[in-house]
Amino acid sequence: MPEYKKQHYVPQFYFRFFSMDGHKINQFNLDNERVDFIPIGKVCQKSYFYSKDPELEKSFSDLEAEHNRVIKNVIQTHHFPRTILDNYYLLNFIAFQPQRTLKNKERVDQMTDTIVKKAISSDISLIQKGITEEVLKSVKISHKGMFLYSVLSSFFSDILILDLKQVLLINESSDDFIFSDNPVICYNLVFHKEKTGFKGLQSPGIIVFCPLDSRHVIVLYDSVFYEFLPANSDRITIHDRNDVKAINALQYFNCFNNVYYANNQQQQQIVNMYMEFKNSIGYRKKIFAQINNFVLRTVNNTEEMDVLRFSTYSMNYNLSTSFIKINKPLPKNIPYQRDLDLVNLFKKTLKEYISAMD
Repeated sequence: MPEYKKQHYVPQFYFRFFSMDGHKINQFNLDNERVDFIPIGKVCQKSYFYSKDPELEKSFSDLEAEHNRVIKNVIQTHHFPRTILDNYYLLNFIAFQPQRTLKNKERVDQMTDTIVKKAISSDISLIQKGITEEVLKSVKISHKGMFLYSVLSSFFSDILILDLKQVLLINESSDDFIFSDNPVICYNLVFHKEKTGFKGLQSPGIIVFCPLDSRHVIVLYDSVFYEFLPANSDRITIHDRNDVKAINALQYFNCFNNVYYANNQQQQQIVNMYMEFKNSIGYRKKIFAQINNFVLRTVNNTEEMDVLRFSTYSMNYNLSTSFIKINKPLPKNIPYQRDLDLVNLFKKTLKEYISAMD
């Protein structure tokens, strides 16, 4: 097999943190409701998923080596990194991982298809040439460059979460944390009932969950909206199985095809949770597209415009735990982005990176 042909969109080192033997993992497929015990090398991978250029996959491998080292240290010490560099690698993994998955590729492909078809359908000259609505419905339009841009831009997305508070959840209950083929979750407890939006890395009220293994989950959260109990602690020990279940449930709503778990004795529990949420997770693979009048509110100004908005559908799930408290009253005049300085720094860094590549 050519070098770097098999490209993983969830890294193999990450699976090993959950594997009992370091070689295989328990998988539950939501589409066919099937359980398998499968080699780690065969999961969450496709041939040339990113590119046939081996240098790109090699750069991912080099970055993953640092992610692996830092996450392993968090698991072993039960502490966040002590150095700025290692904390960067931790945040980089959390920001990078959601953008490199199959679910995000499908999302980007759906966005590309929608945008191009809307542009074509409004072009009278193309309609006159026979490109009708029926013709457009019969084809799917995608461009791999769009997905790669999303992935490459996420190299710097850790900038967008520098303002979030960090908490390490340490699981001492009898149940394990699980993960999925889209393991890093952006959830908004305050605005989760909104049909779309408020799930970006700079969204007000965002909570980011990142499982590390069956005993540890890192949480990043907007402290304007939430307090984690006990207060002023960066580590929370969980004893209640209901808290573990509440966090695990998010994986069913966020995954694309599969959830994964370490212990096969948890199998019936995994299936039972799926049956509980089966009727609520149908939209997990779809995006929402709508042209509407949109008011962009920032700290400095307000601008009104017509935009084509895209988002995954909000999770039909109300997270409830013993340790997350919503701050009341909620702030007024909530900005669309939490920190414009971080947003501008991200844009500047990405622009400079793209310029350097030209």
